[in-house]
Amino acid sequence: MKLIFPSFCEQFACKASACSDNCCIGWEIDIDADSLAYYHSVSGPLGEKLRREIDCTDTPHFRLDEKERCPFLQADNLCEIICSLGEEHLCNICRDHPRYYAWFGTRKEGGIGLCCEAAAELILTQPLPMTFIETEIPDEQCDSPDAGLLALLTDTREEMFALLADTNIPLTEAFGRLLDAAELLEQNPVLQPIPQTEYPYAPPMRELLEELLAQEAMDSAWHPYLQSILPYTESCSPFPIEADGYLRRIASYFLQRYLLKAAFDGELYDRILFAAESTAVIGFCYSAELQKHGILPFQTAVQIAKNYSKEVEYDT
Repeated sequence: MKLIFPSFCEQFACKASACSDNCCIGWEIDIDADSLAYYHSVSGPLGEKLRREIDCTDTPHFRLDEKERCPFLQADNLCEIICSLGEEHLCNICRDHPRYYAWFGTRKEGGIGLCCEAAAELILTQPLPMTFIETEIPDEQCDSPDAGLLALLTDTREEMFALLADTNIPLTEAFGRLLDAAELLEQNPVLQPIPQTEYPYAPPMRELLEELLAQEAMDSAWHPYLQSILPYTESCSPFPIEADGYLRRIASYFLQRYLLKAAFDGELYDRILFAAESTAVIGFCYSAELQKHGILPFQTAVQIAKNYSKEVEYDT
């Protein structure tokens, strides 16, 4: 089996207590069976705390405290389990996050999620088009899509990465071409060039923001932030030129993470549309920041992308 992931993932390192957000706050973390068995074997005060702070009803998980913090998140925002037992004794979710994986027969794709501050910093600064590292790993049991369709989508995705890397093509035109290509491929799944288009993508921004406001928020600041930028829908572009590089990288991230899953269900258009809408919403937020403050600091761009991902990709 081949493991394939973006080359920049090798640079990823958790920011730990230096992170302005924290994946140990507000997230109810499930515990895998092997980790649970180990935690039940730990002796002393830490072992007692482990058994006390794990809820074993239904799916075992760590109990969050009244401030929504993991009980093992110390006052210095470092993990007590890592500090006392070592990183190798984290449960699977804690050890893997923000890494994600998808399986396609003998192909396993991985990456790092935009919802993580350290990952977002990497994603927003990498060269385009996206490049990959490929390694051989032991086989893992998984479903296999149609091999021909997977190859077609893989080749098409490479063309899409190249299109997004071409700064001579405005993003609104690039997304129009990607959506046209997706529609044609769903009708006739054969390799063909990405078409020219007379219909650049024009996102219904107010409608997209209202849909986000109708969803339950993970962070209490999310809805007020969206409400604060609603008035800018008539005056702000979803693809500000000042943030063009960031947005091309974000679009590439969404394509890398989701496009190949169409090999199982054929729903390519919806996945391209999700990438377009997500990039447009983040771009609109960037545009509103530029209109309000005249600048878009890098960390502001990172936080906006991270917050969107956290609320939309990781809302379950």
